[in-house]
Amino acid sequence: MKIHLNRTYGKIVIILGVLILCLFLAFTFGGGTTDVFFGLSGLMCIGFGIIFLKNTYFEVTPNSLIVKALIGSAHTTYPFNSTKDFSTDGKSVFLVINGNREKLPIYSWVADKKDWEIFIQWLRADNRTS
Repeated sequence: MKIHLNRTYGKIVIILGVLILCLFLAFTFGGGTTDVFFGLSGLMCIGFGIIFLKNTYFEVTPNSLIVKALIGSAHTTYPFNSTKDFSTDGKSVFLVINGNREKLPIYSWVADKKDWEIFIQWLRADNRTS
């Protein structure tokens, strides 16, 4: 199961980047003075927005939860035996690792809303029936 990054944030950041870029171009071609970093910040916003739209936040396999880096191929793998190793308060997820309950670095506000709801339902359903 793949949980994507929040697409709403991606769209907002892209719109912000386009607005910044438009302001930069308007000032530049309107005879005003602007800093090139102003234009670059608009391009960076657009780039981060695209990353939010296309990248996976984390992935659940039969025996592990894999949290992926925002940029690049780095990831952290959290192995588990069953979904009973997980607990949640709906916004945060905890996993029993070596007998200790640890909070995982995954958050509901960063995840796509529909994907997050499916993930939480999967956790709760498997914990009830297992």
